[in-house]
Amino acid sequence: MTPAARFSAFAPLAACLAGCGKPDFPLLDQRFFEPSPVPPTTAQVAATQAGRGPPLVTISFDQPNPDYRPALAAAVQAAQARKPDVAFDVVTVTTPAGSEPTTAPVEAEDSAALGRQEALGVARALIALGVGPSRITLGASKQPGLTAREVRVYVR
Repeated sequence: MTPAARFSAFAPLAACLAGCGKPDFPLLDQRFFEPSPVPPTTAQVAATQAGRGPPLVTISFDQPNPDYRPALAAAVQAAQARKPDVAFDVVTVTTPAGSEPTTAPVEAEDSAALGRQEALGVARALIALGVGPSRITLGASKQPGLTAREVRVYVR
């Protein structure tokens, strides 16, 4: 078989591939077999808190309605300047029930509920600053000896 005859046998296949355009099915590559990223759970955020560096921002709720927004805005802007796709963990930190002589279980539950609301407020402030909700993870932690509830913002 001559070389010209060999290539002419593939001409219909080449014409079909050239005229088909983009296939209707996804092409498989290495990324197809990788698991899709799943955001960390609240427990995972709390577990990794101990092993990470200092928080980007710590907001103490020792007084009602602290004005944390300017400091948060400056810190978020600086973090985004270093890494534009930065993600944030917003962790509320409360005192565990029974860790202090004056902490009753009911008071600790109320404190945890208030801490969740405060963390949601900080997350909403992050969204107002332009951070996408998919880049914000909420978490909770307990720390004995804490004098006031805190919300800590960490970078991921």
